[in-house]
Amino acid sequence: MQALYDDGNKAMKPTVFTYNAILNACAESPSSDNSDPLEAFKLAVKIFNELLRNTMRGGEPDHVTFGNMLRCANLLPE
Repeated sequence: MQALYDDGNKAMKPTVFTYNAILNACAESPSSDNSDPLEAFKLAVKIFNELLRNTMRGGEPDHVTFGNMLRCANLLPE
């Protein structure tokens, strides 16, 4: 979405809701033999940092953002 927005498609502007949806998907990712929870956590950190760096573009992080990021901590190994 960000690339499309940067290329001039103003209808594709990601919002805080977009970032929250990705963080939620990471937090809900299944921990099966076929998936690596650490990869989902790395994606969550990347998305979270992108939102923090681009607050003017995507909006300010909110309580949902931080809650989703905390839920992603369950993806880390003990």
